[in-house]
Amino acid sequence: MIASKGKAAAVERDNQRRTEELSGVFESIRWQSADGTFIIATLQSGQSIKGNARPASFIRGCEYVFSGKWMPGQGKFGPTFQFQNYRAKDPVTPEAVSGYLDKHLAGSGAGIGPVGIRKMIAQYGAANVVAIIKTKPKDVAAFLGLTSEKAELASETLRKIEKFENTRMMLTQLFNGRGFPQATIEACIDTFGVNAYDAIKRDPFTMLVRGFHGCGFLRVNALYESLGLPMARLKRQVICLWWLLTEGNGSVWYEAEWCRQELSRMISTDVKFSKAIKMGLRAKWLSSERDDEKKLWLAARSHAACEAELADAIAEFLGGSVLITV
Repeated sequence: MIASKGKAAAVERDNQRRTEELSGVFESIRWQSADGTFIIATLQSGQSIKGNARPASFIRGCEYVFSGKWMPGQGKFGPTFQFQNYRAKDPVTPEAVSGYLDKHLAGSGAGIGPVGIRKMIAQYGAANVVAIIKTKPKDVAAFLGLTSEKAELASETLRKIEKFENTRMMLTQLFNGRGFPQATIEACIDTFGVNAYDAIKRDPFTMLVRGFHGCGFLRVNALYESLGLPMARLKRQVICLWWLLTEGNGSVWYEAEWCRQELSRMISTDVKFSKAIKMGLRAKWLSSERDDEKKLWLAARSHAACEAELADAIAEFLGGSVLITV
């Protein structure tokens, strides 16, 4: 009986992790969150999708492949496909090509505007235009009467976009099944460009340090460990110590000896406690205090700062003064 329950639980966990793919042509945004990180949208097929993404990431008329799962319908819209990741297909229709080139070339100085795009679609066929601009800038220059420099700029711009797509796919594979939202992928690309995959694989904690959406300690640490990176790296020890101080028992200040023991439990070997404290203080992640008995206490700097502000406010209200050093 117990074995049967365990097997059923394993099957349920596997079903929750399993994803499907939905391919469709993007139509419009139906709703977006105030911070612009979550959307509900409609495909030209009438199907609804939702997930973490920026509205500007999608182009009307372009086809995308979404990875996720179907969710039960709510209200009049029926079932909705909740995506975790997505990738764009090369545009092949006149509408998609026009939208794609207008988004990526407008303002670039390449000199290819709506009139030139329509001429190229008529001459080469919509499905071939993007490839021709990327690979045959001399032909584009001759056909549209552009300088070679402008045609090369258009080619280089679209090739960079292609590299970003490859980077996006590699990040998708790296994050697959780990709960990172699509917004995290976009933040990585915005910050590190085409080198985003290498940067994150080398140091996943850079996402936590930079405050990327969806990048809490447990999620990032799990990725770090799965990549086989050094468990005792000093930066990881600082971040582990900071996490202990932010996720403790609700206190602001913790005795240093307790912190040492907990950090040793997390790191196991080669704990550099004193160096981790010094680095954390320099980076302004940690604060330290000694009591009357010279015993060292540690706190997350943000928590200590809030405590100091509260103490100052209380002191002002009471007409006295309290000094807490952060």
